[in-house]
Amino acid sequence: MDSANLVTEALTNGAFFLGRSWTRYLVVCGGAFVLFWVVFKERFAHRRIQRQNPERRTLLSEFRNSLLGIIFFLLPSVLSTPLYLSGHMKLITDPSATSPAMIALSFVLFVIGADTWFYWTHRGMHHSNVYRFTHELHHRSKQPSPLAGYAFSAIEGFVLGLYLPLVLLVFPVNRVMLWIFVFWFTFLEAYVHLGFEVLPRWIARNPVTKFLGTAVFHDMHHENGAYNFGVYFTWWDRMMGTIHPQYTERYEQVTEQRLLWRAPVDGVEDSV
Repeated sequence: MDSANLVTEALTNGAFFLGRSWTRYLVVCGGAFVLFWVVFKERFAHRRIQRQNPERRTLLSEFRNSLLGIIFFLLPSVLSTPLYLSGHMKLITDPSATSPAMIALSFVLFVIGADTWFYWTHRGMHHSNVYRFTHELHHRSKQPSPLAGYAFSAIEGFVLGLYLPLVLLVFPVNRVMLWIFVFWFTFLEAYVHLGFEVLPRWIARNPVTKFLGTAVFHDMHHENGAYNFGVYFTWWDRMMGTIHPQYTERYEQVTEQRLLWRAPVDGVEDSV
């Protein structure tokens, strides 16, 4: 394929990826914002992680920066179009070519790898020599909302987006698994930036579920960037000593009341 056709193919793929990604962001992250920050903000006020509300201009900035951040995040995949067309990217396009069990296993391994990539690149971007150029933009959200899910600078978005093409250069991945991952990733970005904790109180101390990343876990990173560099899981922070020392206590404080708990009315408490 000549260079003109390669450029056309890359731009076509880029426009397709961007349209789908913006749509997912608007539906999932935008929907989570409307539900928790507008419609039911009083109903779930007891599960709010931080009491202070961000300014309206900060929310608008989160929205604008996320739309741009999605572009930067997709750029590595778009630029790798020639590698895909030349057969160097190990993407399996036939859904039936991979068993459901193998798709499930590859999803788990892909997520574990993504968490590792995120922890170390994220922690590296907090270094004082590069922070201002890479990650400072995301931390303008001190009280993050779901709109901040993709609020990446150009460098940060590009680095995070490199994970997918790098994996495809080495390991065969079925397209179905990638579809599952991108939807899961969008929901996760909305959840960890939700500003409210929706998971049960026992999560933080259970010997298995304590390794799951939570909205409280990531929200505390926005409060104090010296801790909680992971996002999907907490194990890298636990192993490397970068987990916030008050994380468990803070999580249990936020989740003291059940999610569907109602404030007492006339001395009568209603909880479901």
